Amino acid sequence: MISITTGSIDENSVRTTLPKVSQHIFVEKKEKTGWYDLPYDKIPRYSKYSSEFQRKLDEWKKVVLAPGLG
Repeated sequence: MISITTGSIDENSVRTTLPKVSQHIFVEKKEKTGWYDLPYDKIPRYSKYSSEFQRKLDEWKKVVLAPGLG
């Protein structure tokens, strides 16, 4: 799994198929930008990382911050 900030992709420069969106993160109506509307696409939306991704991130941090590695 990879994570990409969608706004950082210039779709005209991509020469292959973009990966499908599996979740929208950091999405809250009160914080949403006024110039971009997320479509109702039945993809899960989270105000923070999903619990699955947060677990993977925490495991990664344990390895990277282990004595002798960081």
